[in-house]
Amino acid sequence: MLIDGVKTALRISHNRLDDDISQHIAACLDDMKRLQIAVPDDTEDVANNPLLFSAVKIYCMAQYDFLNKGEQYKKGYESLRDTLSLSGSYREGSNV
Repeated sequence: MLIDGVKTALRISHNRLDDDISQHIAACLDDMKRLQIAVPDDTEDVANNPLLFSAVKIYCMAQYDFLNKGEQYKKGYESLRDTLSLSGSYREGSNV
């Protein structure tokens, strides 16, 4: 499950932030779609795609300022997102 992978990356073991994390995941997916990155509708498909899953984790790590490195994670996310948007295999209309 996508949220479980993000929680593991953030070292969160409780469920109290699940709604907040889910909102960040949705915002990340919308941000990638905004750049016409082909993002599957099923979050399990996102979780099974290593690059998309990494982008979601890094985005959430930036949002939570993980290890006080939020700005570094933000730049990392933006770099990965921009690379995906330039990749023909991740453009809308392709089969990710």
